[in-house]
Amino acid sequence: RYHLTKLPPYLILHYRRFTKNRFVEERNPTIVNFPTVGLDLRDYVQAPPPDEPTIGTVYNLLSNITHEATPGTVRENSVWHSQVHTRTDGATDAKEAAPGEERWFQMQDLIVEDVNKQMLFLGESYIQIWERAGAVPEVERDAQRLVLPRQKHSASKKV
Repeated sequence: RYHLTKLPPYLILHYRRFTKNRFVEERNPTIVNFPTVGLDLRDYVQAPPPDEPTIGTVYNLLSNITHEATPGTVRENSVWHSQVHTRTDGATDAKEAAPGEERWFQMQDLIVEDVNKQMLFLGESYIQIWERAGAVPEVERDAQRLVLPRQKHSASKKV
């Protein structure tokens, strides 16, 4: 059995919807049920040694990309939707947002619509983007570490 030793700040899950053999291409229309907040991957991560800090294992859904086509076909009248979660008031994860402020939008080309959270599960999920709870400050800190050495390096060249 395989165990992960460290989880990334973001996960991208791809659901295999299309299969092709020598004769036909098929689409799997199975509906996938998933939580939007609190996906816990603790069972898939090996416990860190006692001298290392524990890492977060809980993820929240940021985006759900779905595919729709005419029933019984693979690509006829094919439409892709991106359902995106927004945060308000600088909340760094879904649990920090004030109750009732969590909003989802569905985008398809130039059309952007409010979508009810309960409607996310009705589409044929193709790709999902998940964010580890508390990952935003960690990513910002890592980004600063990348930017600061470059700024110091460019400043020393100017002298």
